[in-house]
Amino acid sequence: MRRLRIPLIILGICIALAWGGARVMSRDLPQRLSAWMTQALGRPVTMTDATIRLLPLSIQVSGLRVAGPTPQETPVIAIADLRALVHLPALLSGRIVVREVLLNTPHIFVHRTAPGGSNLPPRILPNPSSALSPPVHAGALQLPDITWQVDQLAVTNGQVDLHDDAGNRTVRVQNIQLHARPIAPEAPATMDLTCSWQAGEAHGTLTIKGTVYPKPLRLAAPALTASITAAQGEISSLHGQLDVTMQPVSTSAQHPWPWLSGLHGTSTLAAETIRWENVQAPHAEAEISIAQGRIQIPRLTAALAQGAIDLEGEMDARNPNLAAQLRLQARDLDLAQLFAMLGAPGRMRGTAAGDATLKAQGATLDAIKKTLAGEISLRLTDGAALGAPLGAALRTAAPLLVPPTLPDQLDVAFTKLTAQGPMHKGVLTADISGHGPWFTVAGAGQVHLPQNRLDADLRVSATAQAGRELGPLAAVAQTTPVPLQIHGPIDAPKVRVDLQRLLLRQAPPKAIEQLLQKPEEILRGLLP
Repeated sequence: MRRLRIPLIILGICIALAWGGARVMSRDLPQRLSAWMTQALGRPVTMTDATIRLLPLSIQVSGLRVAGPTPQETPVIAIADLRALVHLPALLSGRIVVREVLLNTPHIFVHRTAPGGSNLPPRILPNPSSALSPPVHAGALQLPDITWQVDQLAVTNGQVDLHDDAGNRTVRVQNIQLHARPIAPEAPATMDLTCSWQAGEAHGTLTIKGTVYPKPLRLAAPALTASITAAQGEISSLHGQLDVTMQPVSTSAQHPWPWLSGLHGTSTLAAETIRWENVQAPHAEAEISIAQGRIQIPRLTAALAQGAIDLEGEMDARNPNLAAQLRLQARDLDLAQLFAMLGAPGRMRGTAAGDATLKAQGATLDAIKKTLAGEISLRLTDGAALGAPLGAALRTAAPLLVPPTLPDQLDVAFTKLTAQGPMHKGVLTADISGHGPWFTVAGAGQVHLPQNRLDADLRVSATAQAGRELGPLAAVAQTTPVPLQIHGPIDAPKVRVDLQRLLLRQAPPKAIEQLLQKPEEILRGLLP
């Protein structure tokens, strides 16, 4: 014990001196740190308290706030509690090695400014090769010429708010839990991030595991999962990989988010249980790339409840209306589902397939409908128009030539129907042809998606089966095509047989002779 007495006394004196020194240094530490950080950042920095602790050796700061560009603005950064654990042996050798930085409830505010201004918070990653001096530009944090590194960064309960030019919050990312290691100027850092987000009525979750590379700033995330819920629907599970790089951009770009021009990367994603607008898909996969704000989709496949959709195209993400060019192919779709996807509840069943090359622009489905333009080819097979008012149309044209037992509404079956033509401002002008058990049809028509309206002028030739089941008027159509006009809402169009055109322009003598057996019917058809 006598041999240990002197070393213990010396150790006690050293501990006392260290404790006393830490108390003395902590006395004006908040003021000195605030002044140093204000000079480094070029913006006022305040803190409630700052202390140096010995066991373990650390600096603890509470109530840290970095002011906005003007005193009236919300602070750019507010941190409730910051603690940095310092590695003592490295400090004695002239290096700052922080074993762990703990940030509790950090709150970052990002203001979107007009073109020419910065829309990002100040850069808080220090430059180790610069001496402490007044900053070259606002937002550049500079440290003395020392070697430093952070072994681990931990963020709990973080929050980031994005604001527009008027100061309104547009996006909030909250419940941020982040673990990253190591944090060094030139070294990549592994990252594990979970958070939730909210943008208007939309909200969701995000988890990213990957590596962050500092120069240029790059995120390589082989594991990404997310969920999205909005008024339009939800994606319950989105997973895949992401590799994006942020290049420096000119802040004079004339669009709301100029940093999108510097975003480059690729992603492969898969989604489960998609319900969006009127689209329901149990599974979807996509390959996506972005360069200079333009998003390219070389492949997107969505498996619907019946059938599938293959899509490729590109869109301008810098445009708030999402201008897009798409090439779409549909296979074995349920026809009722297709009408529902278009927001037009048509009463049809069958199978649909087709191809489309379209351009569109808009932030909502209604806006997209009004700008749709391109070419469409649609093929319908083995289905029926349910509740078509064909009986009522025949009875209106010539009631005495229609069996009294024929219902006003009929299910008109078809074996094949095709429509092909251009689309302009959401209006498809198509050539129509097809056949079924009762008819062969040809003609032209328009489908007006913004107004949910159908207008068609067709020539219908009836089969022998139609003549037997629909009466003498349908029997006439076996030898002479009957003009048929369809117009009105897609889900409940009106059908009219143009008997006047049939008699005066198209009907041969034999057909007229057959109709003359009921002269009162001719008079009814000729009257306006």
